[in-house]
Amino acid sequence: MKVEGWLLDVYIENGNTFLWVKTDDGVVKLSEGFNPDFYFLPSCEASQLIDTISEHVNIIKASTERKYVSLKMEREVETVHVWIDSTWNLKRVTRDLKKLKLVKDFYNTDLLNVQRYLFSKGVAPSNRVKVELKEGLRVKVLNDGYRVKPPPFTDLKFKLKTNSEQGRGNLKIREIEIYSCKNLRGEEEEILSNFLELIEERDPDFLVSPKITRDIEIIMDRSEEEGLNLSLGRGEPEGKPLHYIRGRVLVNLDRYEGMGLAGLCEYTNFSLLPFNLASKWPIGRLIDSRQCYEAYKANVLIPEKGSRSNGCFSLEQILFRDKGGLIFSPITGLHENVAELDFESMFPNIIVKFNVSYETVEPYRVLTREKGFLPRLTEKFLQRRLHYKHLMKKLSKGSLERNWCEQRQEALKMILVAIYGYSGCDLNRFGNIVVYQLINNYSRKILVKAMNKCLKEGFKVIYGDTDSVFIEGEGTTENKYKELAGEIAKLTGLPIKLKNHYRFLVLLPQEADPETEASRKYYGKLMNGELYIRGIELRRKGYPLYIKRFQRELIELLLKADSKKQVESNVRKAINYVFKKINEVKSGKVPVEELILTRGLRKNVTSYRYMLPHVSAAMQLEMHGRRKKEVSFIYTCANHFDPLRRIKEASLIKDTSHDKRKYIEMVVEAAETILSPFKVKKENLIFNRGKTLQIN
Repeated sequence: MKVEGWLLDVYIENGNTFLWVKTDDGVVKLSEGFNPDFYFLPSCEASQLIDTISEHVNIIKASTERKYVSLKMEREVETVHVWIDSTWNLKRVTRDLKKLKLVKDFYNTDLLNVQRYLFSKGVAPSNRVKVELKEGLRVKVLNDGYRVKPPPFTDLKFKLKTNSEQGRGNLKIREIEIYSCKNLRGEEEEILSNFLELIEERDPDFLVSPKITRDIEIIMDRSEEEGLNLSLGRGEPEGKPLHYIRGRVLVNLDRYEGMGLAGLCEYTNFSLLPFNLASKWPIGRLIDSRQCYEAYKANVLIPEKGSRSNGCFSLEQILFRDKGGLIFSPITGLHENVAELDFESMFPNIIVKFNVSYETVEPYRVLTREKGFLPRLTEKFLQRRLHYKHLMKKLSKGSLERNWCEQRQEALKMILVAIYGYSGCDLNRFGNIVVYQLINNYSRKILVKAMNKCLKEGFKVIYGDTDSVFIEGEGTTENKYKELAGEIAKLTGLPIKLKNHYRFLVLLPQEADPETEASRKYYGKLMNGELYIRGIELRRKGYPLYIKRFQRELIELLLKADSKKQVESNVRKAINYVFKKINEVKSGKVPVEELILTRGLRKNVTSYRYMLPHVSAAMQLEMHGRRKKEVSFIYTCANHFDPLRRIKEASLIKDTSHDKRKYIEMVVEAAETILSPFKVKKENLIFNRGKTLQIN
């Protein structure tokens, strides 16, 4: 028997591995037996232990094997490889072996069983595979190169609405909102039956909702309460409630829509984890999974987490070794004809070019030229990311192919950035803090080289931040900036490109201290007329739509010019425009929906020490029997002594009036952000024609 298709899901249950493969004719379920295994380093001759431990009731096989126990791979040592009868007995067996006091170290013990299986096959969900049933399952990955289009998996996105957000005891489903389809309403039994019919009709590969695990559990609980035999999975029910969903993947809506299916496929392909784990695990764990797989392939045993330590460092060592990336303070104010030269994937490129790896480095130097573990891992995914990034630019905007490329390269970008950060993490079982320090050391030296080259060529360096440098050159053409980038690339050995060419660029000071420069906070107008904005209210999530739109309009008005002098002459127009918007708020003409702020809650309402506005909004919701992780509200009386009276949660707004004074303050603050480099302060904006603003 041979099956060819896309690997949708893998799980291990009751001593068997189950694979779900999507073929041209539908989804096929395959299975084979599974026995977990691990290794240990004996404290005496390995062969002497085999007969002893083989008598353990849960050990089905044991043998000696020569393996590397370090990434340095200096020499193989004799280890004992143990297979046990059940996934449930792994801890029992390791505990019993520890009692023998004949074991130095255990290896491969804290991997998930599904990782063991996928590592052994060298395959990941989302891969196109050919599976042959011959003495078990032989799985072969069919390499499709740099595929852009994601696998033909289908989804059903829904949102569960219940009568209460408090506990599960009295919950009842009052509606299931189906995205891009008619919502399911009526009696609870009818809703559930219709939901099942919809799943059977569409036969989706992914079930997606904002809180997928919770929502599925509620659906199963309510089905049981209503006496319905509800099976949302493919095939017959298999025991526990969530086992009803076998053959379909459960994913949270925010991750699924935020990354897209193509981006999620990059996560599974990188980590060799099933979709449900790759979509919810933090990125450090995904990197750990990939590192474990790379070690497995290289015949290196996988140490237990927490078995390594980065050691302790003196304050002097920290100061000299770990300085982080270099930031050259910006020269605040208005600049003209500015180039932003950006090193492409600087940290991954440093890892690859300078062979920075856990086993190859010590402070300030690399010990060997032989390509190390981390560069080998990084290079493959760096090349993959750059392929999609460059291909994306050749595709038409709005096309599906461009969107898929964007999803893939963004996912890979997150992975590559995290590889650098994770290299010095205490949770990294292979970690070496010197790797992290050395990458930063190289990055600082490279940025200094780039800035010195710019200065030597007669350009003014107005800002430098870790992997990019901003330079100003009067009358310099785009081609000249590109030539300079090419020269810097030759000098440093790392790729660098002209990321942005600004007609005007305004570098901003800090809000708390106008005399101090702020990093990563600026706005400008590109040569093509587009605005480029970073770090200000307009780019921050949760600010009112009215404030964001006002700030953009203010920038457009200010930078609508052909010369630096003309921009400066536009400042008076900008101030008058601020007064116009202040009067607009004062008159009460602004729609309430444009004044709504949104904030997220990182913990339970009762855990906050202070009654911040979004906490008050969440408490108002709880008084009405509802809970949300993200709340929206307007200011109604910002200075009221009672925090609950200062704001109103958005869904509770009826005829509530907003606090005009508070929103005028927000207009003034947003304006000051833009105009402060032109010596315009709050005091200039709260006085109109010499008179203090009167707000009713």
